[in-house]
Amino acid sequence: MSEATLADWMIPLLRCPLHPEQALSGSDVAALHCPQCAQAFPLASNGDGQTIADLRALGQPSSHAVTFHYPMNILDNARIAALGRATRAEFDAPQTWALRKVYASKLHKEILYYIEQFRRDFPSDAPILDLGCGGGGNADYLAAQGLTHVLRGDFDPAARAHLLLDAHRLPFADASFDAILTTAVIEHLQNPFLAFYEMSRVLKPGGRIIATGSFWESWHGGSCFHFTPEGLHQLCQHAGLALDDIWSGWGFIPAVMRHALRVPHSWRPFTYRLQSAYDWWLTRRQGVSAPHWHRMKTSGSFGVHAIKPQE
Repeated sequence: MSEATLADWMIPLLRCPLHPEQALSGSDVAALHCPQCAQAFPLASNGDGQTIADLRALGQPSSHAVTFHYPMNILDNARIAALGRATRAEFDAPQTWALRKVYASKLHKEILYYIEQFRRDFPSDAPILDLGCGGGGNADYLAAQGLTHVLRGDFDPAARAHLLLDAHRLPFADASFDAILTTAVIEHLQNPFLAFYEMSRVLKPGGRIIATGSFWESWHGGSCFHFTPEGLHQLCQHAGLALDDIWSGWGFIPAVMRHALRVPHSWRPFTYRLQSAYDWWLTRRQGVSAPHWHRMKTSGSFGVHAIKPQE
């Protein structure tokens, strides 16, 4: 079994998950430890069969103070009408299914749109965290776009991760990353408010979050919270992130047919065509904005793009 190599740029970012102000010591993955609490971190095998550091600190308690302010601002109709900007954008994106065959990841048009926007606005070596990296498809796609500094992290040892981590106490210094990409992950977070706070903490000012999570999808894989657009808005507000956009990941027809009726995956292109036909009918019946409003209420999942304000 080989030892996963952490790139030189990754090592200075690492911090103790129990004491995020404390840099880790150790000359290699096997020797990582916290000088403050003397916590030594075990090794694990990842999905590539490599030995990686386990920075989840399993069984080790930690305390976090999170401040809530009520009442919070809620999305008004004008703001809701403006959402889905990436969906409406004239952007020549590859077909989702074609990408899924290559990268085995849920890379919808809107995600690709904001990745391309990031690629235009940041240098190719801007550090990116692929949070909940799974099989590594997102990181592979980012690399194919010329983005060279992607750190893969996951809670699951079966993932193709550089290291194991807990999204509720990320083992990184403040302001470590220019972007965080996390797809089909946030519904599995046991405390999404804390996890979004942590993501905001490790983002640099001006950094971006691209995240997707369930809404009408069924309870699956230990999912804890399924999010409305307002729920995503609240998560961003509490974490000090500026909401930029929310979009429908997929419509209610493919979501219901797959998650409630359990039609096979091979039917999914047909369910998307059926959703398109329904949207056409809704437009004819209620006007051009009707499909947007319907999707904002009934989608299988939603995505969010948020920005950490400049200091």
